[in-house]
Amino acid sequence: MIRHRPFGSGHPYSIDTEQRRPIDPVPGEPLRLGVRATPDVESVEVEVEVEVTDAAGSRRTERLPLARATRTSRGQTIDGGHLASA
Repeated sequence: MIRHRPFGSGHPYSIDTEQRRPIDPVPGEPLRLGVRATPDVESVEVEVEVEVTDAAGSRRTERLPLARATRTSRGQTIDGGHLASA
């Protein structure tokens, strides 16, 4: 099973591994798409449509492999401090 929750757990001070970050993507800025998978899943790929802003307005599709993240309690990649633990 593969799980992706764009808004994470909804906790305002916690960033979860299956969350999209930032929640509201900004054109031209980095974007992190997180997923959680059961142990039987060997790899996950995400298909991203990249809009090229050249004179012709052409588009291309790229497949990007996802890197594994360390998982801790609640699936958080980092401890966000005492408020994230609430």
